[in-house]
Amino acid sequence: MYVTSSSHQPLIGGTTEGTGMDSALVIEEWTPANPQWDAVIAVAQQLDQHDWVTVSQSWHQSSHMLVAVTPVTIVGFLRYVIQPIGPDQGWPPLTLDGEPLLEGKVLAFGVVPAERRKGVGRLLQSALMQACRDKACYQIRSHSSPSNSANYALKLSLGYGVHPLPYENGTSRGVYFVMALHSQQRAPDNQ
Repeated sequence: MYVTSSSHQPLIGGTTEGTGMDSALVIEEWTPANPQWDAVIAVAQQLDQHDWVTVSQSWHQSSHMLVAVTPVTIVGFLRYVIQPIGPDQGWPPLTLDGEPLLEGKVLAFGVVPAERRKGVGRLLQSALMQACRDKACYQIRSHSSPSNSANYALKLSLGYGVHPLPYENGTSRGVYFVMALHSQQRAPDNQ
């Protein structure tokens, strides 16, 4: 189930039988006006994601926070922004037929340790994919550090492509995971 949300409406809920996950788990989109906003910020701090939850850049068109909640607690979150493809890498916005291509870029993503490997991250990613499709994004992009093997496994199992970043001073800078949402088959202009 997917429902549009602006502050505190369920985006995804459903059966979680056999997963070890709370059957009352839902994914909601929260704004800073949510009365429990400070609690999700505290979870982000606990998971060392606070800086990525609060960062803002001039090319971000909008910012969104998906929160995995049970009736008693926050178990995960995913913060993403809608932005043109290109400017965050120093490029002008990429266009197709004169229109800028948009992407949903994941800036922060985490699940509390006690709830990992129960499908919470997969539900957050599913909500992200649907939200980005609804916002007419061309793709989703997400960076991951080289040490985050659980995130690598999740993203690859969901069908993301992977683009390793070049080493810098002998150190891995991680990878970008990219998922195309809109592929347009176009005949070349000369045919």
